Amino acid sequence: MGGGGSSNGWPLTSQGAACTSATVITMSENDRAKSGLVASTSDRGAPAEAESISSPGQRPSLLVVEDDPDTQAFMKALLGRSYEVATAASAEEFWAVLEHLTPCIILMDVSLKGSQDGLTLTRQFRADPQWNAIPVVALTAHATTEDRERALDAGCAVYVSKPIDRRRLLELIRSLTADPVPIAE
Repeated sequence: MGGGGSSNGWPLTSQGAACTSATVITMSENDRAKSGLVASTSDRGAPAEAESISSPGQRPSLLVVEDDPDTQAFMKALLGRSYEVATAASAEEFWAVLEHLTPCIILMDVSLKGSQDGLTLTRQFRADPQWNAIPVVALTAHATTEDRERALDAGCAVYVSKPIDRRRLLELIRSLTADPVPIAE
């Protein structure tokens, strides 16, 4: 995918996408339970809130697909300073989020628990041409050459092994999305 390298050491990709319009949906636990995403434990009857991101001054949106709540919280804290961050913990949540959000980039945990792992999910995502412009970054604790090749073969633009260097991840996201947003630290 793509060729060459960028000045910050990350490979360049032809999949970079400019995200100018999206809708972020914040679902209550009750709404998520109704959609079959989680069991309802609280927030009964609260409606889902939608926020439209369409003006040039708004922050671009990212989707973090990660089943570990601590890693989700870390990514929201790290990326939320510069981006609107949506999360999904499973394949089902991933597809539900995409019904309401067109992210600029997807950060995909390779080792998702549940019905599908991150690479299977990426292959399915890539099978639909409407999503071809959105780069998928594979995030994984698996750091072998074979793991990297599997991720790239599945349609990931870049492979990043954990633990993640915060600064380099922000630079990578910025380079893949052609994002003019300054990196907030």
